[in-house]
Amino acid sequence: MRSGTFSHCKKTTFENIKILCKSKGLSISRLETILGYGNGSLAKSKVLLSDRLYEIAKYFNVSMEYILTGKDEKSTPIIDGIPIDETETSIIREFRKLNADKQEMVLLLLQIPQKGDINIKIAE
Repeated sequence: MRSGTFSHCKKTTFENIKILCKSKGLSISRLETILGYGNGSLAKSKVLLSDRLYEIAKYFNVSMEYILTGKDEKSTPIIDGIPIDETETSIIREFRKLNADKQEMVLLLLQIPQKGDINIKIAE
C-alpha cells in the first residue's frame, strides 16, 4: 500500500479536510466515524495512506490533489468562458458564509437574479 508523507504539509492537508468537513456540516470525528477510522486518527497521523486519501476525496467528491494541496488544477471553474480567479473564489466563500437574508441583499445590490442564465462549467 502506498502512502503519502505529509508532515511538511500536515497542517495544510488537515486544514483542507477540516474545510471540507465544515462545508458538509461535519466534525472531523464524525468523518472518522463515517469512514470507519479510529477517533483522532486524522489529527494524529504523520503519514496519510493513499487509500485514506482516496476515501476522503471520494467521500467529498474532490481530487486527492485537493486534499493534499487545497487546489485542483484539473477542475478550474469557468463562468462565461473565463476562469474564476482567487479574488472571485474569495467572494464566493464569503457569500456562502452569509445567511439567506444577507445573500438576498447582496444579490439585490448587484442586481443578479437568483436563478439567472449564468453559464457555469468546469474546465477539463
